[in-house]
Amino acid sequence: RWTNTGGKLSYTPGPFTWKQIKRNRWTYWRVRALGAGNTVLAESDIHDIKVVIATATVKVDKVTKLNGNPVKVTNTGTITSTEEDLLVHGSVQYMGKSKYMVLRVYVNNELTDQLLFRNVKKKETRYFQTSIPHKNTKSTVRFQVLKTSSPAVIVGIKTLTLKK
Repeated sequence: RWTNTGGKLSYTPGPFTWKQIKRNRWTYWRVRALGAGNTVLAESDIHDIKVVIATATVKVDKVTKLNGNPVKVTNTGTITSTEEDLLVHGSVQYMGKSKYMVLRVYVNNELTDQLLFRNVKKKETRYFQTSIPHKNTKSTVRFQVLKTSSPAVIVGIKTLTLKK
């Protein structure tokens, strides 16, 4: 089904459109630009999305220097430290169940760690530790949770900011 957005440069589907998308199944979409007389002027590649109802919550319990001394994390998720590397202690809770779940850690969009959890039960909390390189004056750290029974289905994201 095509949605006419007029001349808008961006579009966010409304509740009706989201209700039409089947949960836990792949949905395919593309963008098409039409000219006069509905002539196709340009068309994107086909993209896919899978809406998964279950979500994951990632919490950062504490951040320490590698020697174990604590580093403060603000309410906005900002960490200020002169250390070259930091150790993040946290937990992830998946609201569903999964044979495998992956926690990926990115610093400035570069994958720095990947943790695998097996046989995750519904609402079970799993704990993790990961070291974060802190070489720049400002970095963005993103924790991404994937439900791996379906490839690359993202079920949770948390972001931190590191500053020197």
